[in-house]
Amino acid sequence: MKNNLNCVYKIENSLTEDIYIGSTKYLARRKGEHLYKLRNRVHSNKQLQVLFDKDPSCLSFIVLEKDIINLKEKEQYYLDVYTPSLNVCKKADSSLGYKHSEECKKAMSEARKGKQNSLGRINTPETKEKMRQSALRRFELERIRNNA
Repeated sequence: MKNNLNCVYKIENSLTEDIYIGSTKYLARRKGEHLYKLRNRVHSNKQLQVLFDKDPSCLSFIVLEKDIINLKEKEQYYLDVYTPSLNVCKKADSSLGYKHSEECKKAMSEARKGKQNSLGRINTPETKEKMRQSALRRFELERIRNNA
């Protein structure tokens, strides 16, 4: 398998005929990534993971087209032709339109709780003053550098 190969590929389950369509510039590396994650039970595509866990020998990697110039356009073409059941996102190189389940949204929310972030935070007057002083120091240093 040539390592540097612009191609669109499919992963097919020979028992259920479910397929996944993907594209890559480095086929051997991408296939290795899929297999590594599937074997270690950490693949982000849960449907693909379940099929692999049931019977790994049923999954096959098939190159649909190689040496492609417009890789994402070709991937989209094959996504439209095959309408694969294992692709979470139906647009090539985009998660546009993907809807997280309520369970997933709750898990993501729980994971973020207690984490520091500045969105929506109201700063105390003391913090605002520290930020102001820091900005003044930066401004003063910049002025000195420009005059030197």
